[in-house]
Amino acid sequence: MYSTFLLCFYFSILNQHFFPTRFHWESTGLFESAVIIFWDIPANQTPGSYRITYYCDHRELGGQVKSAQGSSKTFKVTTSQEKVEFLNNKWERKAQLLNKINAWAKEENKKALHTNILKPQL
Repeated sequence: MYSTFLLCFYFSILNQHFFPTRFHWESTGLFESAVIIFWDIPANQTPGSYRITYYCDHRELGGQVKSAQGSSKTFKVTTSQEKVEFLNNKWERKAQLLNKINAWAKEENKKALHTNILKPQL
């Protein structure tokens, strides 16, 4: 039986012998397992869409050895500058939303204060 995996950028670019990749296999039950593949993405990695694909052999209940494979969803590798711009835009949108919430809360507090002042005491 064997296990191997590839990092794909429309074609195979790396395998399990590439140092920044790590493979973790764990048995999770009878005839079940989980695989985690780590990729420490190099700073000079070509930006683009990638997918990790895992190939293995497994033994079935009757003892037969069969091939299997699994793939991650496609994910995007970007340059550091693209990531900084993305995060800046995300924080700017969050700040705008927070400002709107704070302005709304301030207005609600004014309304509540005004209502309490005018409310007759019984």
